[in-house]
Amino acid sequence: MQNPNHSRALRTCRNRYIPPRPAILTALHRLMEDAEPDLHQVSDLLQRDVSLSAAVLRTVNSAFFGMRGRVSDIRQAVVLLGVQRIANLVSAYELRRAMTGKAAISMERFWDSAQRVAEVCVWVGRSLEPPVPLEDLYATGLFRDCGIPIMALCFTDYLAVLKEANASTEEPLTAFEDRRYETNHSQAGHALAEAWGLPELIGEMALQHHETDYWNGQPERSHRQVMALLLVAERIVDGCQGRPENADWLTNGPHALQELGLNAQAFEALSLEVRERMEPMPA
Repeated sequence: MQNPNHSRALRTCRNRYIPPRPAILTALHRLMEDAEPDLHQVSDLLQRDVSLSAAVLRTVNSAFFGMRGRVSDIRQAVVLLGVQRIANLVSAYELRRAMTGKAAISMERFWDSAQRVAEVCVWVGRSLEPPVPLEDLYATGLFRDCGIPIMALCFTDYLAVLKEANASTEEPLTAFEDRRYETNHSQAGHALAEAWGLPELIGEMALQHHETDYWNGQPERSHRQVMALLLVAERIVDGCQGRPENADWLTNGPHALQELGLNAQAFEALSLEVRERMEPMPA
């Protein structure tokens, strides 16, 4: 099981490349401390940042969120989704905006792929019977690999490690990272989730989503469902991009399908539906 250790390499990444929590998140969390947050105050806070408001509305109105009608303003979004889900969307947008600098990978390509996984995670969760609670699904999908851009900023040779791991069906990416850097993106992602005060589930999934023995640890059912959705969503997106099954899916895919009550035929049907909804993606 992953341990959020404090190796020298992780301390370096944390001190240099994990951005501080944005001021708007600090202000939002302060409003959320009230037993019943004032929705008008939350809306007013978000509306001060036009680009943030626009990004939240784009996400809410995407096909994968399945809203019955178009959400036209932030106040409406806050009322419909609730403060916690809006806070998660704000965190996702602010993380992408905060990750700047010379990196060993294409940040735009990474975030585009992460967003697709997050959207598919929400859509699959909604499609199941009974549906999986959606509160943290989008943010969990987006943040699951948020340690990768941190590693890419911290280590100039990181792309080579990624390529080596992507070619393997034996070990997850974290194993290659541990050998090279004595830390990994799961630990870096967990450190960021803690630094930003994100919901505990998001930090846990960032830390453990590559664990080969996760299913042996008897986690809570709600956490197992989210882990299963992450695996299924990532595999669907990888399949849409023509990527072969990786070590994570070969090891944990059967557990994920069983957890969600999906057989191979149902999984393939979900994959086809996603392909129809999703814009073409570069391989």
